[in-house]
Amino acid sequence: MLIALQAALATDVGVRARYPFDNSRNDAVNSFNASETGVSYSTTRKCGTHSADLDGSSDYFTLPDSLKSTMNSWTVSIWFRPDSGTQSWERVWDFGDTDGSAGGFMVEARNGRTGGTAATIHRNSSSNADISCGSSPASSGNWHHAAFVFQDNVGSRFYLDGQLCGTDAWWGKTLADFANNDLQMYVGRSNWSGDPDFDGRVDELRIYDRALSDGEVKSLNAVACGPWPDADGDGTTDSIDDCVGDDATGDVDNDGYCADVDCDDTRNTVYPGAHAGHRRERP
Repeated sequence: MLIALQAALATDVGVRARYPFDNSRNDAVNSFNASETGVSYSTTRKCGTHSADLDGSSDYFTLPDSLKSTMNSWTVSIWFRPDSGTQSWERVWDFGDTDGSAGGFMVEARNGRTGGTAATIHRNSSSNADISCGSSPASSGNWHHAAFVFQDNVGSRFYLDGQLCGTDAWWGKTLADFANNDLQMYVGRSNWSGDPDFDGRVDELRIYDRALSDGEVKSLNAVACGPWPDADGDGTTDSIDDCVGDDATGDVDNDGYCADVDCDDTRNTVYPGAHAGHRRERP
């Protein structure tokens, strides 16, 4: 129980942008609002009140370039629901350039080389690596959780429905390294001409400016909609307020983090910048 609580608290930390798609394209955490093209919204959802319904031909979101500026280590977490049999290279999301020459990262509902749901890392237009979850795509008509984790100077991990599908070595470039005119950040659309867009629904997209741990990714899959309620409107989720005793900012010791993974700064935590101090232990 304590481990599950710690993981749930930790998944509130480092969220750079969150798109609940509750009849809106807006970021619910900061101001990284997406632009939308042809998108409709559906009450068939995983979380909240709605999901984004994409038609596979002309519906997609574009995320702002400013989102990437501090993303050296990062994580993309998204729920997706294919409407019908997926096509090869059908994109759930695609962060890269239009021809692969500058590299990029993407998640496909069906990878054209392996047949499975996969993440692909393009180093350039001729060198790539697939992290595939088997040889069959995620089932249609069901919600699935995909999480891609990039850790600077370490490499990448890809998870489907809470299971680690594989890893890839670091290749020397991350999102923060892209020039603005070299990077397009799409949800539901491919950067590569001829590759199909996503046909289905997407929900609860979270982009972190840190690499989530294995346990944190599994927590996001197990607790799909996360500990997001904020009853007192202080900008800090209730789960964190409960942990630190509700100091109205969620950062009692001013270490720059509103939830230390153990709720106690008497020892170092996994987050940089934490220092010795006092915190109320959770009963």
